[in-house]
Amino acid sequence: MPPYQRRVALAVIMVGAVMGAVVGLVTEGVGLAVVEAVMFLGCGALAFRLGPIAKPPSPGIVVRPPVGQSQAVRAGRGNERIGVLAMGVPLVALLLLAAVVAPGTGPRLALAGAALAVLILYARALWLVGRGTLASDRRRLQAYDRQVRRLSEDQRWYEENVDPVAQRRRLARAGKVVAGLRSRPCSRWC
Repeated sequence: MPPYQRRVALAVIMVGAVMGAVVGLVTEGVGLAVVEAVMFLGCGALAFRLGPIAKPPSPGIVVRPPVGQSQAVRAGRGNERIGVLAMGVPLVALLLLAAVVAPGTGPRLALAGAALAVLILYARALWLVGRGTLASDRRRLQAYDRQVRRLSEDQRWYEENVDPVAQRRRLARAGKVVAGLRSRPCSRWC
């Protein structure tokens, strides 16, 4: 797995384990928190180890950001800001409403923390969109260059280190596992 994908996969596994532990702690207590955290870590490690390695996308799919002060570029930035606000404001409002309505202190604190995290995330997104200054154009171009460089490195690593035949076998094995799970009746698992 390319280094960047490995870091992302590890982060997803750890966040899943922490979220499972928080949900277990809030709903049933420490015992369920430990069980859910161990289950998430185990499933994530198993998928990480046995799953096929995804081929990284081509760096050509990354769209160069619009820079400059032309009318079309400014309109595009305005649309980006409107999009960020249209996604962020309702989500934060819903999380805060759920925090007010939630029964108990634990869920309220968790929802308020999630609202704060989402608010920070969308505030950063608005800052990155910027007002069209030279500094924001420079940030956008640096982010674009970083992403193209990372995708190029991931693609080069994949071509150098991954055996296509072994990946097809891993994918077939994963498909058999998923097909086996889907063919079982729900009454055994529910």
